[in-house]
Amino acid sequence: MCVWRMKMTIEQIIQWIDGYTEIYITGHIHPDGDCVGAAIGLRELLLAHGIKAKILLENPPEVYSFLNGYEEIIQQNPEQVEVLFVVDCNDQGRFTPFLDSYNRARVVINIDHHELAKGYISDKHWVEPEKSSTSEMIYDLFGEETVISKAAADALYTGIIFDTGGFMHSNTQESTMIAAGRLMRAGADFNFIMKRLFHRQTVNKLMAKKIALQNLCFLGGDKIAATMISYQEMQENHLSKEDTEDVVHMLAQLEEIEAAVFAAEFSKGNYKLSFRSKRHLDVCEVAGAFGGGGHKKAAGASSDLPAGELFRQIEKEIISRL
Repeated sequence: MCVWRMKMTIEQIIQWIDGYTEIYITGHIHPDGDCVGAAIGLRELLLAHGIKAKILLENPPEVYSFLNGYEEIIQQNPEQVEVLFVVDCNDQGRFTPFLDSYNRARVVINIDHHELAKGYISDKHWVEPEKSSTSEMIYDLFGEETVISKAAADALYTGIIFDTGGFMHSNTQESTMIAAGRLMRAGADFNFIMKRLFHRQTVNKLMAKKIALQNLCFLGGDKIAATMISYQEMQENHLSKEDTEDVVHMLAQLEEIEAAVFAAEFSKGNYKLSFRSKRHLDVCEVAGAFGGGGHKKAAGASSDLPAGELFRQIEKEIISRL
């Protein structure tokens, strides 16, 4: 396996996949804005060089349906895969629905801004943890000469602002803003995308916040704001994963805390965990204790522990690092 710490080039990628026709792009389970944006952006980049690729993602959220290419996303393993690009996913256990495609691909190329998980196998792996998002990395592949289509601009802009929280997170760098500026010049609709991702309220989203506030508790001497939404609450109120996406951000806005934690029981007995750090805490380490990962300020994991025990373990892991 070759792990690239420096930027790949589109010329290298074209050379690696030369002669193959069954080319696919996938990403992690529960695809978010960066995952969807990077996948569509990469597809557009390859298309600009005369290479056709298809996207494999399970249940891409409807909020991204405005992106050109969303409607063409495939949700099942194809019969034949020669090349598989994996974006925004550093662990083969996180693209479970498409493991069959991964295992059958002749060439696997991974592009991600997360550190490589132990045991991950790919032919080429480009990792840049310093980058704001995988979408910013895909932007870099365009270079100065390749024309960025509006479809690519919208997709990559979506990915960048999702992972930077609208340029409010500490992973926003000078390079991020330069990329955003060029994407806007290429046609990315800044106002529409910002409103679509961060200022779009629904009754279900408000209900999710209401339940989360009802379940809110403070742990570790009030240094941790923690809440959950149970499977029963999800079912009774017809909530989806997309409806809960703003909950952890809401908690992280509290001035007095060091960390925010949200546990969502999307399937019975299994909790998807979201962690946010306000200052110096590395929540990627906390998530790692539960088999997850991410970044210093934002990370995620999943757990089958009962809720009471789960929150005790989370409190212990966070307090030991403060």
